[in-house]
Amino acid sequence: MANKKQKKEESIVEQEKEERVVDSETEEEKMDTASETGSSDEEDLEMDEADIEDSSDEEEEEEEEDEFDEVELKKASKKTKKYSAEAFSDAMTKILASSLTGADKKQPILARSKGVERKIEDEKLDYKAQKILSAQKKAAKEKGRVIPDYTSFEYEKRLRKVATRGVVKLFNAIRTQQKVTEVAVQSVTNKSKTLSAVEKAKDVATMSKSSFLDLLKTGKK
Repeated sequence: MANKKQKKEESIVEQEKEERVVDSETEEEKMDTASETGSSDEEDLEMDEADIEDSSDEEEEEEEEDEFDEVELKKASKKTKKYSAEAFSDAMTKILASSLTGADKKQPILARSKGVERKIEDEKLDYKAQKILSAQKKAAKEKGRVIPDYTSFEYEKRLRKVATRGVVKLFNAIRTQQKVTEVAVQSVTNKSKTLSAVEKAKDVATMSKSSFLDLLKTGKK
């Protein structure tokens, strides 16, 4: 009987040990599951924060794109307004309705921009000034000139003959004087080759005014 009791007690002790081991294992499993759930919750929180940041960045980019689109639309609307038919008609009505003087009423479109007109006026003034200068030069050249008519043709021919003979005599006298000078200088250089003697011979051979006029009158060659 004592042996049976001991066996029962031992079996009870073993069962208690097994229950404790099972309880400890279940507690460890619970702890593991709790830690896993905690880590998963942290990961979920991190993912949520990242998603929030990404969504905020996307919203900012969308806002910037919207602002850029608005600016482009404003620019396009300004351009269309500037080059539209309404803007052109408004400009034309303003120009035509403006108060103009008598000279500008003929050309109301170019009344405000007179650069071209000033350029044309300057060109006209330059042309007039050049014309006046050329007329003055022509008048100075023709001063004292008498244009002959058909009744004085014979007289003009005689005058031309006299002028031709005078020019021929002038050139002949000059050539004669050159020959005299050359002969005098040559004779001196043959005798003495000093520079002073050559200069003296040139001075002696130089014809005076009276002798030159006498040579023209006589017409000697």
